[in-house]
Amino acid sequence: MPASLTTVLRSPALAGARAKARTWAEDHVDRPVTSALKVGAKVRSGKADIVYLGDSSMIHISHEDTDRRRLGEMFAEESGYDVAAYFGPAYPPAVFAELLRLIRPYQRPKAILCSIPIRPSTQLHATEHPVFGYRNARRTLRQAPRMSSLATKVLRPAPTQEDYDRFYATERSSRWGGQQTIGHFRRELKGIDATTASEDRLRVMWDYFHGEFSDDHPGLQDWVRLGEQARLLGVPLIAYRAHMPFQFGTRLFGPEFVAHVEHNWALIEQALKTGLGDGGLLLDVPPPPDEHFILPQDGTEHWNQHGRLALVERLKQTLADVIG
Repeated sequence: MPASLTTVLRSPALAGARAKARTWAEDHVDRPVTSALKVGAKVRSGKADIVYLGDSSMIHISHEDTDRRRLGEMFAEESGYDVAAYFGPAYPPAVFAELLRLIRPYQRPKAILCSIPIRPSTQLHATEHPVFGYRNARRTLRQAPRMSSLATKVLRPAPTQEDYDRFYATERSSRWGGQQTIGHFRRELKGIDATTASEDRLRVMWDYFHGEFSDDHPGLQDWVRLGEQARLLGVPLIAYRAHMPFQFGTRLFGPEFVAHVEHNWALIEQALKTGLGDGGLLLDVPPPPDEHFILPQDGTEHWNQHGRLALVERLKQTLADVIG
């Protein structure tokens, strides 16, 4: 490469322009919509044995992992199936349901895999977030009569300061923190480092992530609709829990932590079963040990290579039994 071109490519001005472009894309590109178009194209071409619906557990790897494959990539390579993966941080069941509706006219996949995290559908810090609540994507996908109509709907308005002000003012009831605003939790947790934080601060963070409880959260109806759309698609849906670090949660809150999250999962699974009828399978995957998580202290559903591979082996075995 000529020296002059190298100089241009490494220039601070170009680096700044790239950073601005990335920021603009993060603010305006509606990722669940663009991802739906990609998955739709793969399904339409007949190159998708499995449609894999997932959350941020499909994104993260540990800097200590020698196996650098993300969960979806690892599953595809280890199983030998062609996989169309639809995933993102806190992707909710509402967007999954509409994806399944939109691919119904195409060649059907052999099965659907679905991660079941608690937070994206029933925890206000996710559902009300100006970005990760995905309000625009939910509306765009729900209103789309067909997949091709999404092509002109890939941009969204950037969240405003007013959106964030409303988010911070949202009140939530939590198991251990009582009635507080989201802004209160965010202020308490500002600058926290899970590797060095005291257990008292970690309890606040875990309560923010996992402490909400509600037997009638509207997000439960999204799981019903997801089940209905899977049933209408006419292929088996295999769902599994996206576990958080149970052992560390029990260390912070005692056995009440397990009872709390088990109750929340039971609500979600019952909603999904209501929609599915007899057309699905909820895998009984036990909680992984803490050493299978990237950072068990932070309370997230993010697994290292050992956790990912253990799950992949279970999914492979199940799919062999279900579809051969």
